[in-house]
Amino acid sequence: MRKGMAILMAALLAGLVLAGPAVAQQVDETPYNDYPPRWTGYVLHPVGVALDLGLVKPMTFGVCIMPWLFGLSPQECPLEQTTPFDD
Repeated sequence: MRKGMAILMAALLAGLVLAGPAVAQQVDETPYNDYPPRWTGYVLHPVGVALDLGLVKPMTFGVCIMPWLFGLSPQECPLEQTTPFDD
């Protein structure tokens, strides 16, 4: 039992040491910020906001109208504090 525990602890220690941070690499920053996923995020952000306001907020309003149907208590969905731009 002790030998098995010692092997397990040695394996965990070796994993901890090997999982340490990698050596920092020099990254060339360009003034144009040409990282494609960032530009994709900039382009798709208005789409996400439109979907949130057009789809999620009305569905949330529907759930707030009938909280008993969806298993909510009235305190979990206060209608008087809800605005279209609430997060």
